[in-house]
Amino acid sequence: MKLLVNVVLLAFLTANCVPSEKTSDLKEFSSEDAGFKISLPCSPQLTRKDEYPYKAGKRYGYDFECNSAEKKIKLSFGDHNPDSGETTEKFLEYSKGDIEFALRDSNKERREMTIDGHPGYRYIITYKNGAHSIVYLAANNKGIFHLMIGPFLGSEHSTAYEEESDQIINTFHFLK
Repeated sequence: MKLLVNVVLLAFLTANCVPSEKTSDLKEFSSEDAGFKISLPCSPQLTRKDEYPYKAGKRYGYDFECNSAEKKIKLSFGDHNPDSGETTEKFLEYSKGDIEFALRDSNKERREMTIDGHPGYRYIITYKNGAHSIVYLAANNKGIFHLMIGPFLGSEHSTAYEEESDQIINTFHFLK
């Protein structure tokens, strides 16, 4: 799972920076295999599927990505390791630590929140070049969900970016 988070974050951090657009026409995207649905301004494509063999059976990690007119959106979902016996909250803490480690050289604001009735976090990331991204992290008993939106150009992040991103995350639902 740590490798999945780090790979997704590194790919996202190297993306081209472009200005924001309004998220007025959201379309529902659903992945039965990953176990979530969300409405987005673009249609994500599966970019990666990893298989993890555990004693309790195979588990999977999924990466999806799409580009709206002026922003990149990455979604990932990773099943929990059933062999560890750890709680959903513990897996969420691990993922939070992975994100914070991967972004250790960037400024970030972190806020605890509830996403679809489950514990989660929202990060506003400020990169050295002045761009910003918004990252959401949530967990349920099946796994961990990440949503990354941006990067947005500008010397200061705008509350409009936050509002657009919050509009998207508020459409998120775990299916399982």
